[in-house]
Amino acid sequence: MCQVAGRHCIDKLRRRKGVKCSIVAGNELCCLADPWTPSPLSQVLRKETKRRVRRELNRLPDYYKVPLMLRYYKRMSYSDIARALNRGLPAVKTMIFRAKKRLRRNLAHEEKVTNTPTQVS
Repeated sequence: MCQVAGRHCIDKLRRRKGVKCSIVAGNELCCLADPWTPSPLSQVLRKETKRRVRRELNRLPDYYKVPLMLRYYKRMSYSDIARALNRGLPAVKTMIFRAKKRLRRNLAHEEKVTNTPTQVS
């Protein structure tokens, strides 16, 4: 009895899915919003975030900036970075970990400073 009821429900759902697809007429397709296209607001916010990250990245010392640039902008592996910097793999992993930690801290501090209202005396 349970199997019959379960299969009946599945059949109903399959029919309903087919009906949803056939409702949209050819003329109305251009009016549908693409769920994968980001909204203009999210595009602006993403650009602003990227700009802030680049600015804070440029403020880091070269010791931290270079491994991060190689990893995330040049898309190099940890072993490639170790060879390029003539360092050991554990040292490169530590450098990148500390660089990301420092970058996060700087971004959080910048956000806190920009969101704090200034007091006028």
